[in-house]
Formats: sequence, structure tokens, C-alpha cells
Amino acid sequence: MTNTKKTTDGFKAQIIHNLDAHENHMVSADNCASIVAQNMAKAYDQKVVGLPKLNDAKQINEACIDFVAIALELDFKQLSGNKKSCLRKAIVVAVGLVKSGALSEVKGKSLSDTNKLWVDGDYLKSHKNLKHLNKDGATQVALGFGQLTSMAKEVLNMKTSKTTSTEFELAIQNFNKGLDKKLDSADEKSGFINCSDNESKQLTNTFNKIKKLKEMLNAQKDVRPKDGEALINFA
Repeated sequence: MTNTKKTTDGFKAQIIHNLDAHENHMVSADNCASIVAQNMAKAYDQKVVGLPKLNDAKQINEACIDFVAIALELDFKQLSGNKKSCLRKAIVVAVGLVKSGALSEVKGKSLSDTNKLWVDGDYLKSHKNLKHLNKDGATQVALGFGQLTSMAKEVLNMKTSKTTSTEFELAIQNFNKGLDKKLDSADEKSGFINCSDNESKQLTNTFNKIKKLKEMLNAQKDVRPKDGEALINFA
């Protein structure tokens, strides 16, 4: 096995294992995204995948599809919602880190003991809109995922979406409109609502999915890395 093959298998395993860990609530969303971004950056640096343009939020999904197909040899569309969300967040940071060349290391590691990524402090100081991320003027700064995202969007000059609604929010809004119409159709005297067998089955299916999603979201609120807890970060 060549060194290149070993390296490729390394970042591939890192990403897949951490996505699985996040799926099983073993790693928080931001911690997972930090590690995934770090390993995505390795894949881009090694030119395993061509570096995409991410000037607009609409390009993120397409870039994820390409990365997952080429680097991970998986189908992005077949991944769970949690994994897709993590990859979408991570790819913005990864591309931003590669384009800036600002990802750094302390003691041979880019990941800090507090699960942040080390970034070149001089790079932050040299950019007007990034100086606030290095208020102490340090040579190297460990940035949390929110800070990494802000930095990446600045580096990529990402455009602000004209609407604050996500695709999921729009889908919920449309669904609620349909529900309102159905409720409004109830007979004033009896309260009877005409609902076909197929509509009833679809409603039950949707209710179960919403219930599952709410349970997962509630569970995530309690997922926090404990002191001394190691992230799943396979070598």
C-alpha cells in the first residue's frame, strides 16, 4: 500500500467514523463538524477532490455530493439527515481553510485539547474582518466551530441568502398550509373532516417522523463532551 493510499484511507476513515459517532450521539454536532472539516481539508490539499467554489449557499449541497462520491465512495443522498447536516457545515469550513492556508498545528496536531482547530494567528491579524478572532495577537489561535464558520464565510466571500428560510422551513410552511386547509374544511356542525385512506396513512407516517425528529433534537440538547472525554478520532 502506498503512502498516498494510507493517507487517503486515513481521512476517509476519520470522516466516516465521526459521522457515525455523531449519528449515535457520541460526538456533538460542532465537534463532529470540526474533525470532518479538518479531514475534508486534507482531501482537498491532496487533490483527491477538486476544490469547489462556494461563493453561494446553493453550491454547498452539490459540493457535498461530489466530495462524498469521490472521497468517501458513498451516495450523499442515502446518508441520514444528521450526517448530511454535518457535512454541509464542515465543507464550508474545509474549503475556507484550504483557500486561506490558515490551518495550523500545535505539537503536530491541528485539533486542540478543547476540540477546536488551530489557525494561524498572523493570518487573522492581517485581515480587517478577522482581527476580532485574535484579540490577543497570538501566533496560533484555537477556534471553535462557530468562529471557523465565520472565518470561512469571510474567506469565501459567501453571499447572504435573500431569504432566511431554509429548505426545511419552507417545506414545513407548505405542510402547515395544507393542514390549515384541511382543518378549515371541517363541517361547521359536526366537525367532520373528509380524509381519504391514503391521506390518513400519509398523515400517520408524517406524524411518526416528526415525533422521531423531535426526540432526536431533544436528545442532542443533552449531548456535551465531558471533561477528559476523547472524540472518536481514529488514527
